[in-house]
Amino acid sequence: WVVRDFSLKLHDTYGNPINSKDYLDSALSEQKGTSDSTESKNRLRRMICSFFKDRDCFTMVRPTEEEKDL
Repeated sequence: WVVRDFSLKLHDTYGNPINSKDYLDSALSEQKGTSDSTESKNRLRRMICSFFKDRDCFTMVRPTEEEKDL
């Protein structure tokens, strides 16, 4: 997976640095809750994990801050 225009700091919930693969795994972990929206999102997460057993993530920073320069 490639995430472009990535501007987040790669840290876990405790503030420890993580790599982009850990970020992807965290993003694909199931969320708590029973609402229809949460269930739908978790179902999609499970499908992605099922179809893509071997996953990696690469991040690309936004090349410029100015929208007009893009």
